[in-house]
Amino acid sequence: MKKKYIIAGSSGHRRYASYGGREAASVTMSGSNNPGIATPDASGLVRNVAVATMASHPSLPFYLTGTHDGLVTLWQYHQPPPPLLQYRLPESPRVTSLRFSLFGVKFGCTDTRGFLNLWNFDARADVGQQAYQTVQVHSKAAYDFTFLSSATFIATGGLSETQKYGRGK
Repeated sequence: MKKKYIIAGSSGHRRYASYGGREAASVTMSGSNNPGIATPDASGLVRNVAVATMASHPSLPFYLTGTHDGLVTLWQYHQPPPPLLQYRLPESPRVTSLRFSLFGVKFGCTDTRGFLNLWNFDARADVGQQAYQTVQVHSKAAYDFTFLSSATFIATGGLSETQKYGRGK
């Protein structure tokens, strides 16, 4: 049995690519605006992986996907799977946003725990490194972030609890 890999479009669109199989199969994510990626499991059968967010490198043929179970994956355009690198977030939270810096030397992600994770981009690495910076930027969830004019300044958007400051207790 040949392995098949499918990249599927969003709700209402059907995009697919089949590698290693004679017939192309498609995945439709009905009721969802999230793309999905189908990858073979240990038995060689195709399983669907829900992708929560995607980001493309600004100048090189690479892109990142983030899943609902805390996996950030580096892919290369026009290359069949398997992926180049995978990065696992601690405690497996849902990845809410992925971004590359302006020149693509760094990338990061936010998650539903309120954390921002940052990595140095290196497509030649043998194994996915751990994030060089992990910061809790919101107490409940971080939904988005952006690099401001460089990889040094970052703005985030998310949900935090109101802190009450005062005297006494």
